[in-house]
Amino acid sequence: MKGLFDQIAEGEKSICYIVSLPIERMTKLGYTNVNAKIRVSRFRFSHDLTGMEKDVVIVGEYETPMAKTIEHYAKKIADRKYDKVMDKNLGSGYTEWYFCSPLEMRSCVLNAFKYVRWDKRRITRQAEKAKKVVSKQLEFDL
Repeated sequence: MKGLFDQIAEGEKSICYIVSLPIERMTKLGYTNVNAKIRVSRFRFSHDLTGMEKDVVIVGEYETPMAKTIEHYAKKIADRKYDKVMDKNLGSGYTEWYFCSPLEMRSCVLNAFKYVRWDKRRITRQAEKAKKVVSKQLEFDL
């Protein structure tokens, strides 16, 4: 029998994904709650890029309940390191495309995982310190 969280996780598939378009080393970072292939099939480019949707390659998928958070921090890292494409012809989500290689974007994602784990440990340590302070305060209240 599956536990409660296993049951919830089955219904909530969150994926942080990296896709690439061969022209000019353009790489996109995003997250989705559906299969990455389905998400990519929904891309709708316009003008000069019309029809290039078929050239988009999925280069990385990271299934995690924290996909939205990982994407957020990975974008923060990418924003500091790489130029955004900012071409509205790339359709919705055009602000998530960067001029970098898939390996460079993968590095951003892996560093985001590292940061989230570090932040979680830091918050836990702060909570433990706060508990100690509260217990000391209670001791002095006698």
